[in-house]
Amino acid sequence: MRRNLITSMIVYVLALIMVTGICNASTTITEAVICLGVDEDGLPVGANTVFSPDEEILYLWFSFVDATPDTVLLLKWYQGDNIILQNTIELNDAESGTYTAGIYSSYGKPFKEGDWRVEMSIEDELLKVVNFRIGSAEVTEPPKFECDLKTIEGLVEKMKTSVQKTKEAEEAHPGFIEYLEDIITDLDTFIAQLSDHCETSDMTGFQNDVADLDSVMDKFEAGVTRAKEKGSAEGEFIEEMDNILAELKEYRTTWWGPRG
Repeated sequence: MRRNLITSMIVYVLALIMVTGICNASTTITEAVICLGVDEDGLPVGANTVFSPDEEILYLWFSFVDATPDTVLLLKWYQGDNIILQNTIELNDAESGTYTAGIYSSYGKPFKEGDWRVEMSIEDELLKVVNFRIGSAEVTEPPKFECDLKTIEGLVEKMKTSVQKTKEAEEAHPGFIEYLEDIITDLDTFIAQLSDHCETSDMTGFQNDVADLDSVMDKFEAGVTRAKEKGSAEGEFIEEMDNILAELKEYRTTWWGPRG
C-alpha cells in the first residue's frame, strides 16, 4: 500500500537475513539483482534490467558470503549521476546469507525514467555495481546471473582421468573404482542441472542445487574414508581423491556459502 509522502522520493531499506556457517575472509557479493519482490523462501521475483516507472517499489536482492563481524555495507542508489540514496547496512554476525533493500516511489509520482544503478561497497572498496533502467520500453528477458561451471567441470574431468588411469593400471580395488564412477555420474548430472538453472536464471533452482552437491560430496567422502580404512587403493590415488574433494568443498563454499 502506498504511503502519503511529503518529499518527492523517500527510500526505505527492508531487510531479510538468513544466517549460515562461519567464515573469516573478506565479504563477497555472490549475486545481486533488481527485482519486484521476494518469495516465501526469500528469493527474488520478477528480476530484470528494465522496469516500468509506475512500479511502487523496486528491490535490490543480493547474496553474500564471508562477512566478518561488524561488516558494514554501503549502498549508493543513482539515477544518472545523481545520488538518490546513500545508506549503510550492518550485516552484524551474519557470515553468509541474503539481504533485500527496497526503494519506494513517492505517492502519486512515478519513478524518474532513465538509467539507474546501485553501487555496493565496503570500506571504500567497490564490490559490485547493479545497473538497471526505468522507462516505458518493453521489459527485457530476465538477466543471466553468474555461474561458475568451468571450475566444477575441470574438477570432474580431473577425477575422470585419474580414475581411468588407476583402473587401467589395476592399482585400486574394482569395487572402489566402480563406486567412484558412480560419483562421477552423479557429478555430471549435477553439472547438467546447474547449467540449466543458470541458463534460465532459475534462482530458486540454483539455491536448491547445493543440497544435491552436498549429498554427492558426502557420498564421495564416505567412500574415500572406507577406502583408506580397507587399503582399497594406492596412497597417491587416495590423496588425489582427497584433493579433489577439498576443491569441491571450496567451490561449494564460494557459491553457496559454508555448510551450516
